[in-house]
Parts: sequence; structure tokens; C-alpha cells
Amino acid sequence: AEPLFPAVSGRGRSARDTNLLVRSCTVRSYASVHEHRNFSVTRVSLSRRPQILVATVTLLCALAGLGIPVAAQRADPTIHGTATAQAGTVLLPGVVIILINDELDIVGRAFSGGAGEFELPAVPPGSYRVEATLDGFVPIARTVTTEAGEPLRLDLAFDLAQIDETVQVVSPVSVEFTDITAPVAPREVFDTDFIQESPTSDDSIQSALPLLPGVVRGPDGINIKGGRPTQSALQVGDGSVVDPATGNAAFTLPSSAIESVEVMPNPYSVEYGRFTSGLTIIEPRRGEDAWEVAINNPVPAFHTRRGRPLDVIGIRGFSPSFTVAGPLIPKRLFLAQSAQYRFSNNDIRSRPQDERRTRESFNIFTRLDAVLTASHRLGVTIGIFPEALDSVGLDTFNPPTVTPDIDRATYHVAVSEVAALSTLALFETTAQVNRHREEVSGAGTGAMELFPEERRGSFFNAQDRRSTVFQWLGSWSGYRQSGIGGHLFKVGADVQHVRFSGASLSAPVNIRRLDGTVARAITFGDSDPHALNSTDVALYAQNRWQANDRLLLEFGLRLDRDGVLARSHGTPRFGAALNLNRDGTMAVRGGIGLFYERTASTAGVFDQFESRTVTDFAVDGTRLAPPTLFIPRTAGDLDTARGRTWHLEYQHRITPNLTFSAEHLRRVGSRELIVEPVAMPSGAQLRLSSDGASRYRETGLQVRYARGDRFSLDVTYVYAKSSADLNAFSAFFNTVRMPLIRDNAFAPTDADVPHRLLARARIVVAGKWRFVPLLEVRNGFPYTAVDERWEFMGVRNSDRHFPAVVRFDVAAERQVALGGWRPWLGVRILNVFDRIHPRDVQNILSSPRFGEFFNSDPLQARITVRMQL
Repeated sequence: AEPLFPAVSGRGRSARDTNLLVRSCTVRSYASVHEHRNFSVTRVSLSRRPQILVATVTLLCALAGLGIPVAAQRADPTIHGTATAQAGTVLLPGVVIILINDELDIVGRAFSGGAGEFELPAVPPGSYRVEATLDGFVPIARTVTTEAGEPLRLDLAFDLAQIDETVQVVSPVSVEFTDITAPVAPREVFDTDFIQESPTSDDSIQSALPLLPGVVRGPDGINIKGGRPTQSALQVGDGSVVDPATGNAAFTLPSSAIESVEVMPNPYSVEYGRFTSGLTIIEPRRGEDAWEVAINNPVPAFHTRRGRPLDVIGIRGFSPSFTVAGPLIPKRLFLAQSAQYRFSNNDIRSRPQDERRTRESFNIFTRLDAVLTASHRLGVTIGIFPEALDSVGLDTFNPPTVTPDIDRATYHVAVSEVAALSTLALFETTAQVNRHREEVSGAGTGAMELFPEERRGSFFNAQDRRSTVFQWLGSWSGYRQSGIGGHLFKVGADVQHVRFSGASLSAPVNIRRLDGTVARAITFGDSDPHALNSTDVALYAQNRWQANDRLLLEFGLRLDRDGVLARSHGTPRFGAALNLNRDGTMAVRGGIGLFYERTASTAGVFDQFESRTVTDFAVDGTRLAPPTLFIPRTAGDLDTARGRTWHLEYQHRITPNLTFSAEHLRRVGSRELIVEPVAMPSGAQLRLSSDGASRYRETGLQVRYARGDRFSLDVTYVYAKSSADLNAFSAFFNTVRMPLIRDNAFAPTDADVPHRLLARARIVVAGKWRFVPLLEVRNGFPYTAVDERWEFMGVRNSDRHFPAVVRFDVAAERQVALGGWRPWLGVRILNVFDRIHPRDVQNILSSPRFGEFFNSDPLQARITVRMQL
């Protein structure tokens, strides 16, 4: 039986008997790798006496008349041996050993005992692959050949894995119960193969994330569990890689530089903070004992003339990546060097084909891992991420001249250290520096003219921002066995100092009627350069307590100081995981906790932004009222935004291949930063306050079927409702600013999707063909009608929606032999049935095209090449 989550128990052994230091890492075991494509991490559970199990099964088969005589069973060879580490001086219990035949079926499993010994069940003579895994050690794979009647001895000598940013200390292993190192909160895990095999527009994390349940690509970006993009956090290892000025992700790693991606909507481990709606952790790829070279996507995708698919007129996309990884000094120093060039040149079907939105970047990422001693590791990562975006926001109504260009870059350096203080205690520390630069500019300096049918002039706002982030993290982990279970303690600190500076300049904006007359004019005042230094500090302590054989409890407290707002808060969290039966095939998880966002640096300088004057005009050009001057002002009681979340999840492994799960999640947000125009006795204000709120609830059902590495199917249905105060600060004062700020409303969000069905399969035929079809069915996003002054009509996002989305994509690959290379050649086809999925709508009531939809994603095909040596 395979339990829903692995187990750790000290029953029957003391902690000092084990003398093991192993990691709780995301995707290192064989079972984890096989479950990546099913978005789960499991390990294998066997009886503590595999010899008795084998004998019992053999006897039952004979009694059942299956034609397997006992003598023949004895003639079949067995494989046995010992698992050790550190040149045989440490015996390793808890190793999972799996035997695989030529047809990729798992034909035997074993679990090493207290002295490291193991024995696989008898199998017919032939060639087999043996794979052995234990967290904290480099996995071992061996090809062996067995002969009739002759047992085969296979000793496994493990090497300690290189440095990992998620190192933890665990107790003796017993895979029958709850794992003290497994997170209680729900999570989704995938690796670089998932990114590169899926039918996405490019090989990026941003394209892969919406393939997960509960993650939607909305009009404003990636929304995790109903939250805005700025409400989630992104880490590379332990360090944050979020631009502190806006809260957006600072850079994207090359896909080939990614070992794994872990998405946790709301982890109850208090070591994670500064977000309210989702955390994404990227584990960079590391070098190993053998050199590897990978080249992906060296073939560009081409533009063809509309209606003439063979008439090539340019390059639509080109994203080659290169990675080399291996030992600089064997067993001591390892390198993983990755680079990726990205170019996309997308046209809008509702505009002339020569008007395109372009994006160009060249990302370089280096990782060095040094094994100083058996208990002391050091890691260094260095990254350079420049990016240029032209005609951002190009759509049906916004031609290139009225869209902004963005030029940005991030420079990253981090040093991490892991030191084993004893066999059951560990110290981790990370220090990093991130330098962010972002410039926004328009095509000119004239006014921005907003006509009902098309915008004219230039984009109204220009910005120049600089941020430097210094971050230090340190933590101590220790395991202690007591009379009422085992305890995995962790205490730590996280200090983040930010130096921010910026400048902004805005040109006039005129809203015009169909006849060209001005309905509303907006002018902006001057803005001086602004700067802010802030320091966030977090202290935390947590305990994962395995109370008994089946129950795991996680609780902790985090203390945060918001350096931008000078506010301090306590963050308690609690989670639990319970196996409902002995073999671990039924389980319940749940938890509740508080989460605080990191306040954007731009919120701390809001009072220094440009003032704006709004004047309304009649059709004949006369003023309807005197001009209103709105001065930016911050409410005196500004506080840090927070979210209170709870969830409950049931998992049932019906058969070894079939799993069912059901979950319910609720989040209540409060103290969120919102901006709204307010009339005051002393004059009008554009006021920034902490009066915002949000609500999100989600119920999800999921069925997962997997048959080894040859076939897997995930089908998920999610019912979700997302509502919030729509005048969120980040919606108006982000990288691309909005010229109009109207009255606030609490209503469904722009990415509210009540119903969503997602199905993904992975099919491998003969080990050489791979097919990944993807089906998505969901509601269309809401929108609101506006009048001639672009004021909202009726309740926002309540009664009008884009058409429902029914989308089918597919990726197909075949592995071929090319000298010493074995590349995968394939094709991705997006929107196979060329269904209408519009992105734009005419929502201005005075337009003769009111209610019409435009700019649908067309059917697209792209050749893919992946090579590894």
C-alpha cells in the first residue's frame, strides 16, 4: 500500500540509534519524481518484515492455484545488500529500493532495516533497473542482470546530497504513519519536465502555474487562490525575489535552471511570511557527479500572413536555453550554469498585423555548491536578468503609440550555508542582495486621448524606479524524541532592508465622446523624486509534533515588523494531518492561520505622488463644475494588510493507482490598501487607507490516476468565489499606472471564476512517444459597462461576463537517436479547435459596438526540440 503522505516515527528506536541527518526536500525520492506529473509527493510503504510479506504472498498464490510452484519461486534469484553512507561507516535504515523491469513496471520494492540491510523479492532471471532513494542523499540507479538460482548481492553506497535550501532534521524513518517533515498545508509540486512537456506558450513558470488547480491567469496576472498577483510571494531557495517597490515577481529563471517548483496557497509553517495568498518556491538545479549538457528550443516559431499559413513573414517566438552542470572538483565543488534568451513578438488579431507586442530578455543564472566537509555545505547563486517590453497593453483599442514600453533588470547574488551541529541539529543561513531597476516610458510627451473606439496620443505616465534589497535569514532545526512522540523544532530570523528611490511624471489625459468633444479632462501636478529606506524583521518559532502513530500537529508563532508602515504583528498558525487508517490510504489535513503582506515601498511615498485635477465638460465645451484638485494623502491609521485562512482536505487512495481528494478553503482579507477619491471640508483627497477587505472561498474535487511513468490523468473541478474592494492600491500604482481612479466598490474581482474544470493527461508510448493533452473549461471573466466619462454603470463585475472558455491544447514529442544525443522532437498546438476566446470587450455604452468581443487567441503551432547529453 502507498500512504497518502509518508511517515516518521521513533517507535521502537531511540534517536541516538539512528545517527542520521536527512533533508526534507521537495522532489528527491524516486516516488516523488514519478508523482511530479500528478502534482503530489508520495513515498512507498511496505511491511517492516518484507521477508514475511514475500513468503505470505508466495504461499497465497500457490494455494489459489495460480500455477506458481514453490520450487520455481525458490529458483528465481533475489537481490539483497546493505545501504550505507560515508564510506560504509554509517548504516542507512529507511532507504526505499524499487526494482523495475524492461517494460518500466515496478516488480519489487524493499525498505532497508535498522542495519541498512534489504532484500528484494524473487524475480525471473533477466535485466532490471534498481533505484534507491533517501532524502538527504543522492539517489542511486543501477542496472543489474540476474541469473537463475543465483542470488545477487548489491551494496548501495550513498553520497550526501549537495546543499539544499530546505534542509531539516528528521527522526528515524517508518513509512507507515505521518511524516514529521511533510507540510500539513496543501501544495502542488512540479519539475522542469512538467514545464517543458506541457502545451504552453513558452517554457516559463508563468505559463505553467495556470495549469494548477486554484491558479488562474487573470487580466492583472497570475492569481493564486483568488488573490491579486501582489498578494503572493516568490522565493528562490529561501530568499525572496519580489520587487519591493510593487510586490511583483522580480525575475524569471531559465526553465532548464529549475529543479522543482512548489506552490503552497497558505503554508502553516511560520518560517514563511510576507504574503496572504500563495507562496511559490523555486529550487534551482544543482550540479551532480556527472557532467550534463542540455539545449532546449533552438527552433523559432514563425509568423505567417493571416489566412496564408505557409507565407512566413517573421519570427513570432524564440526561447532557446542552454545548461551545463557537473563537478568542477569531484565530490567537492559543483557547477550548474544556465542561460536563456526569450523573444516573443505577438500580434493582435483585431489590429493590423504589423502592430505587435514584443518582449525580449536574456537571463543568466549560475549556481555553485561546495562540500566543505561531510557536515558543512556552502552554496552561491548569481543571476543577471535584463528584460525589455514594447507596446505593453497593446489590444483592440490601444495602438502602439498609446502603450508604454518597459525596460527593467534585476541583479542577484546569494550565499547559503548549511552546517550540521550534531546528528540531530542543523543551522542554515542565507545572505543575498537583489538590485532592481525599472523604467516606464511612452512614445511621446503629449496628452493621452481616450476615444470610445480607440485611444490616441501617448501613454500618460513615465517612471524610473530603483530598489536594492539586502536580506539575511538564519534558522536552527532540531529533533527531539519524547514519551509522547517526536518533535521537530525550528526557530529563525529574517531581516530584509530595502533602499528605494523613484520618480514619476504624468501628462494630461482627455476622455472624449464619439463626436470628439471632451467629456472629462485630467491634468497632473509635479512630482519630486521620492525615496524610502525600510527594514522588515521577522522572528519565528515552530514545532512539528508527531503526537502518535497517525497524527501530526504543526503550530508556531511569527512576529513581523513592517518597516514601511512601522507596524508590528503576531502571526499564530496551526495545522494538523491525520491518517484515518493503518495503511495510510485515507487522510485528513487542515489548518488555520494569519498571514501578513509585505507593504510595497511605493505605498510609503504615496503623499509625494502627483496631484490630479479633474474637470467635467458639457457637449458644448462649458464646464459642468469647477475643477476638482485631488491631493494624495495617506490615512493616519494605515496598517499592514492581512488574511485569515482556514482549510480542510480529505484524501483517499482508492487503489495504488487511483486517488480522490476533496478540499475546502476560505480566506478573509482585511486592512488591505485601497485608493479612492474623497471629498473633504478642506479639499478633495486621493486617499490611501487600510479600509480594504476581500473574501475568497473554494471547494475543489480532484481525481488522479497514474500507472507508473506510462500514463497519468488529473481531473479537477473547482468552485470558487472571489470578492474584494476593487480600488486596491496595486491596481492603480503598479508598473503600469491607471489614469482613472473612480469610486471604490466591494464586488467580484476581475479574475472571479466560479466554475473551472481542468484535465491533464500524460501518455508515454513505447518509451519514445509522449503526449500531453490539456482541457480547460471555465466561466469568462466579469466586466462592467461605463458611461461617456468612463464612470461605472451599475454594480461592478456583477451582470456582464466574457464568453465561457473551452480550450484544448496538446503537446506531442518523440525521442530520436542523433549520435550521442537523444533529443525529443515535438510540436505544441494551442487552441486546437480554434475556438473564440476573446480578451477585449467594448464596454462604453455610447459606442455602436457596445458589448462586442475582440482579440481572440488563434490556433497556434510550434515545433519544440529538447536535447540532453
